[in-house]
Amino acid sequence: MARFLYSGRVAIAVALVAPLAVAAVLLPLRAAWSNTNVALVLVVVVVAVAALGNRVAGALAALSQHAATGTAPHRDGP
Repeated sequence: MARFLYSGRVAIAVALVAPLAVAAVLLPLRAAWSNTNVALVLVVVVVAVAALGNRVAGALAALSQHAATGTAPHRDGP
């Protein structure tokens, strides 16, 4: 049976801290980088946490990224 790279508690801790830390590191680069590049880096962090952790860690990473940047998924319609 394949094991996750991170145990459950470590994955959740990384999910809560990693997006906030990366957003803080990228903050001074906002003027030099386009919004697309910054968003891509943040998405890669969330996907990496989800791939190396578990589903709960991936969901928490997405929520943590939302809290750090104030972004929300795109939604069409009213």
